[in-house]
Amino acid sequence: PQPHNENETVWVVGWGTTAFQGQISPILKQTSLHTMSNRCGKIFRYFNNQKEMCAGAHGGERDTCQGDSGGPLMHESNGQCYGHECSLDGYPGVYARVSYYLPWIKSKMSVA
Repeated sequence: PQPHNENETVWVVGWGTTAFQGQISPILKQTSLHTMSNRCGKIFRYFNNQKEMCAGAHGGERDTCQGDSGGPLMHESNGQCYGHECSLDGYPGVYARVSYYLPWIKSKMSVA
């Protein structure tokens, strides 16, 4: 998979909490984020740019939160893996690069 450019707009959706350790949202929420994988390589010790990508909001005002894990990040279809709390400035969320796993996914789908 090709690394994504920095600062590309991506979208996330989910029913997760709207604040760290808050209540689950009763309605589906969406927000835009920006890719920032170069920053994640410096922040997260085990970040793997081949398998993962990072996205967050500049200033930390928007992010995915508890209950959103595994939800889609829409640019390439990816799901959230990990991050620091929610909407923490300087700490974007980390998302799986589904394209990295496509050969495995396709092999399992042909078995079914």
